[in-house]
Amino acid sequence: MLVDAIVDHEPGHRLVAVKNITVNEEFFQGHFPGAPLLPGVLMVDALSQVAAILVRDNEETPLTRVYLRGVNGAKFRRQVVPGDRLRLEITMGRRRASGGYSP
Repeated sequence: MLVDAIVDHEPGHRLVAVKNITVNEEFFQGHFPGAPLLPGVLMVDALSQVAAILVRDNEETPLTRVYLRGVNGAKFRRQVVPGDRLRLEITMGRRRASGGYSP
């Protein structure tokens, strides 16, 4: 998992987790040698993992799978490098008729 700890949790509504970025992470091996950088796709993956935890927590019946249907308007304000702490915050939106959730 790309989540180290859950720091705040309002069941069914909001979840905040953190990921401590260290130079020993497997994905830094060979990714921009000499200038390690956390790829944006892994930040999105970490957010989707936090969202899956929140969605599974909200369901009356336990889910076995949670799918990410898309990402719209993602912006990365700055580079994430070793020594940073990534804060991942997810808030539950309204439920769509298709069975998914919107932000």
